[in-house]
Amino acid sequence: MHLRKEEYGWILYLNKKESAFVSFINEWKQIFGKMNWYSITLVNIYFENDMMAPGYEFEFEVLGLGFCMRINRSWEGTELQKRIDTITNKENVSK
Repeated sequence: MHLRKEEYGWILYLNKKESAFVSFINEWKQIFGKMNWYSITLVNIYFENDMMAPGYEFEFEVLGLGFCMRINRSWEGTELQKRIDTITNKENVSK
């Protein structure tokens, strides 16, 4: 597990392969920063089973503070991987 500062905030990676991570949400910093808008999320509970970029994503936020957790799954057998393989095979045949 390691914590890393990225462009949009702090992200906690739960394993070395970076296939699972938690990012923290803090909308309060816009009040003290030089933003041209102010918005606060009152309540957000969100779950997604992503089929194109396979993984599960969960967001929980109350009064502008919360977290987002994502667990990526294998790309093997997905529709997007099949399309990439088809395109790659066509390019290799034409060379």
